[in-house]
Amino acid sequence: MKRRFYQPLNAEKEEIRLLLVKPGARLCFSLECFELGQSPAYYALSYTWGPANPGGNILVNERPFRVRANLLEFLERLTEGKIPKQTRISNSEHPLYIWIDQVCINQSNLEERGQQVQLMAEIYKHAAEVIVWLGNEKQDLSKAVQLVCLIAERKAKREVLWERLMSGNDPWGSWGNNLWKEYHAQNDLCNKVMKDLHSGGYQPLFSIFHRRYWTRLWALQEFVLAKKLIILFDSVFLDGDTMQTLYKAIAVKDHDEMFGPANNFFKIRFHEYDWQRPSFHSAIMSSARLQCLDPRDRIFGILGFASGAASLVVVDYSKSGPEVFWDAFKGLKPLKGASWELNKADQIYELGLAMGVTGEEEVARHASIVWTCKQMFGGKTPQKVFGYRTCSWLSNSC
Repeated sequence: MKRRFYQPLNAEKEEIRLLLVKPGARLCFSLECFELGQSPAYYALSYTWGPANPGGNILVNERPFRVRANLLEFLERLTEGKIPKQTRISNSEHPLYIWIDQVCINQSNLEERGQQVQLMAEIYKHAAEVIVWLGNEKQDLSKAVQLVCLIAERKAKREVLWERLMSGNDPWGSWGNNLWKEYHAQNDLCNKVMKDLHSGGYQPLFSIFHRRYWTRLWALQEFVLAKKLIILFDSVFLDGDTMQTLYKAIAVKDHDEMFGPANNFFKIRFHEYDWQRPSFHSAIMSSARLQCLDPRDRIFGILGFASGAASLVVVDYSKSGPEVFWDAFKGLKPLKGASWELNKADQIYELGLAMGVTGEEEVARHASIVWTCKQMFGGKTPQKVFGYRTCSWLSNSC
């Protein structure tokens, strides 16, 4: 009797599958099951699936397994030794395990898919490093990457000098004067590199920060939750610390121009939530313009990094879009001291429409939901807010 490709996972033990790279073999792997808390060190891949065709086959447990083109390109690079040598994944002395949703989850099993999505935040948080794969690149980005790394290096040296100055007994004496000269020299060098970057050196970076990856909803939590990460494109890479230094070196007013759609990712990981995770409501707002194939993932895709969200919504792909929306809606609370901000209510409304909400669902008649809806939408019930498709809930005629 032929053995099943996917062996069942024990949800109670929080089991996951990891893909083991077979040394010296091109596109050959095996799948192994582990309890998440007792798994060997592994990497997690964050990427875009892309279209189903064209794709190609890899060998998993000695059986052909079809993957999409973008993942195939990464796995070819990985097994052919074409990942940059400076990266941790290229210098691993231990068996190389990697978690990839397209392979490690039985996508045709809705129950397993839901259980694994519920675990996804922990999977990315436990990974030794998250690899952000942006795909192959046609233009030469080496000069732009060198400038970015140089900025990080100069800023690090400048900060060390500043700490030495502030910790010294006599920063304004002869000892301090020499350090001040060195500090200003590093500062001038840093400003010069920044000027080079702004004068045109950063233009090639646009292709990095405008990739489709940065519009993908699932990628947001994968990026935000990583302990360590590298951004890999073609044969060059940037590590997370270098990206953070670049982000904080660029003036806030220039962030949108410089980083484009990637700015939302950087803002959350590197700045806004240094001390606490965003609320469920803030997470919905942050991801409102991001894309996903399944409307239910608009909620499921943010549970991992939104504060308290995982206890409000259970990932269940047997539920419809409207059911998932109302499950999440129960967890939304009015802002302190005032009614909902207009733009935030608009985005909740758009989210409901995208998930197929009509306001006529039975759950929408529950007292708590009706009360929250009235608080958010100026006294209107779910039926009056979502029951119209030809006018905005803001219109008096609705």
